[in-house]
Amino acid sequence: MPFVEDVMERCAVMSVRDRVEKYLADIAELTVEVAREEVRIAARIAIVVDELKPGLEALKEGLVEHEKALERLAKAERKDLFGDRDRVDLKAGAVLLSDAKRVRKARCVLAKLKGLGLDDDETVKRVEAVNWDALEKWTDEQLKKVGTKRVKKTVFGYELKGGEVNG
Repeated sequence: MPFVEDVMERCAVMSVRDRVEKYLADIAELTVEVAREEVRIAARIAIVVDELKPGLEALKEGLVEHEKALERLAKAERKDLFGDRDRVDLKAGAVLLSDAKRVRKARCVLAKLKGLGLDDDETVKRVEAVNWDALEKWTDEQLKKVGTKRVKKTVFGYELKGGEVNG
């Protein structure tokens, strides 16, 4: 495919319509080549992702397990660890304690959601379970209608040295 300067030189003796036609043809050809290259690159990326994904998933699972273990330990040893504080600074980071409002997971909510016609895909998982994440966004009045409310829940978190916060 010639460069624009080469085309300009060859086009000097061509009519304006022929020059425009040539640019359009070149653009069409380049567009096809770009699309082919994008497909080729995407295929190679997919191969690399498939090859590396199991290792990444294992790391993520290990991270989640460690976070849960940290929370269990902090909960079990709350008085000894925190005393009257809400933050404990350590060499590797900090453990945080806070209270947050969460929707209480009452047993009657699924039946009431159905009875009120509020059992859409956002609020009810099709395995016949309440989508509590969606209900977290509801107002207190809406929660009361389906038989639940917000309650205070202690939330544990941590902060790694370097500023990363989780929790």
